[in-house]
Amino acid sequence: MAPASGRRAVKFPVGPEGAVATPLAPALREAYEGIAPFLDQAVFIAGLGRSGTTLLLRLIDGHPDAFVVPHESMVLTHYLPDYEANGDPAAVSAGVIDRLARMMRKEKRVQKAADFLRQAIPLRLAKPGAPRAIFADLLACLALEQPPAGRKLWLEKTPKNEFHLETIFANFPAARIIFNVRDPRAAYASNLKRKDVGMTADAFVRGWVQRIQVLLTFLAENPSLRKRVLVTRYEDYVATPEAEMPRIFRFLGIDPSFQAQPTMFGKAWKGNSFDPRTDTRGRLDNAKIDKWRSEVSAEDIATINREAAFEMSLVGYRD
Repeated sequence: MAPASGRRAVKFPVGPEGAVATPLAPALREAYEGIAPFLDQAVFIAGLGRSGTTLLLRLIDGHPDAFVVPHESMVLTHYLPDYEANGDPAAVSAGVIDRLARMMRKEKRVQKAADFLRQAIPLRLAKPGAPRAIFADLLACLALEQPPAGRKLWLEKTPKNEFHLETIFANFPAARIIFNVRDPRAAYASNLKRKDVGMTADAFVRGWVQRIQVLLTFLAENPSLRKRVLVTRYEDYVATPEAEMPRIFRFLGIDPSFQAQPTMFGKAWKGNSFDPRTDTRGRLDNAKIDKWRSEVSAEDIATINREAAFEMSLVGYRD
């Protein structure tokens, strides 16, 4: 019997325990089928905020082999933890819909996706494999605007993903992780410019060190997954993108010859790292790499050097 809405009820996978029936409009059903070939080929960018993760996402955005989630989804870092704490599926739906609205440009498609997610997400949360299913729903909704045909993998970026590596690999065993770092003194300088964040150098560097230690601990406990994790440095893909981006693409298993330029929705993107001295498309500002030297006090630099000396040496930064 057809649902009251007139839409056909179809079944599609949500996890190892089986499937749930969900009303699905024809366009969404086609979109879901479009992302199915690469659903398991998940890539998560992790790392501290204000460290270049958005720029890295934009550099991968235009690659024809990659299906990119254009903004942070916060599924792993915010909405699922909130559900575990509060048990409110409607709050998860509302959060994912809010994030999705930032990613889609056509209001009618946003509404169609929102109507679907309000029904689907509570069903996902009631079954095992909820993270995988919710990401599949998110990708299917994005596929209403982004043609998925020919893509080999999908990619999502949210700072703090590194705290959820066990969940990622439990739901996507073939996943890859790009762990992005930036010189902590430069990341701290960037943080100082945010009016909504008042953080001392001591507090900031503790967070920076914690991220490195979280990754090291996970890899020590899961040595078989080391080849699925790539550490990238902001300074490398800003200073020499022609060398660093092919390395990243090879890790992802996609065409390394692609000439990466920062894009969003297929159009040139001029973010904070774009070089204002030239109109050359995609030109990055190398001068910003060491700008922290004039923006951070000697006292704060000394604090960061002292507290993060070991971890900085691991990723190639010197005091």
